[in-house]
Amino acid sequence: MGESMLGAMAVLMKNFYKYAGTDGDNPSMSKAELRDMLTTEIPDMVGDPEKLKAFFAGMDRDNDGQVSFNEYIVLVGCLMAFIEFANMALLEEQLKVLKTTFDKYAGKDAGKGSMSKAELADLLREEFPGMAGDKKQLDAFFTGLDGDKDGKVSFSEFVQFAATLLLMLMSQM
Repeated sequence: MGESMLGAMAVLMKNFYKYAGTDGDNPSMSKAELRDMLTTEIPDMVGDPEKLKAFFAGMDRDNDGQVSFNEYIVLVGCLMAFIEFANMALLEEQLKVLKTTFDKYAGKDAGKGSMSKAELADLLREEFPGMAGDKKQLDAFFTGLDGDKDGKVSFSEFVQFAATLLLMLMSQM
């Protein structure tokens, strides 16, 4: 594959901070900054005003007029539904890496579109050497990820995992 999941997440974080605060309100993105990001990073999507309108309507979850990093991560998850694999910009490529990584490990045990505890352990072992920990740590980690307590990790829960890792990385900077 050539791209690492950690590298993809780092690009997503850098992309947020590339646009956040250009109008002086860091660390969040105004609607104009979000539009600029989409126009630059995903130009094929901006051509459809309805897609843009849908993003703007749903992004500012706390109605403060800004898109926080957490709200941006929700955008990342939403963008997965709109990715077209031709003429991808860097952001699109990194989103594809996240989806491809999930698909690589998901579906063997838990069914297509979700990940079992064993599949999550494989992902951690392969993508984040040293992070898998022992069985007790894995059990606790899996329980924390499995938000709906259905015994598997969905793509949505996986995106939340990626967001948590990004927040951990940001706190170390």
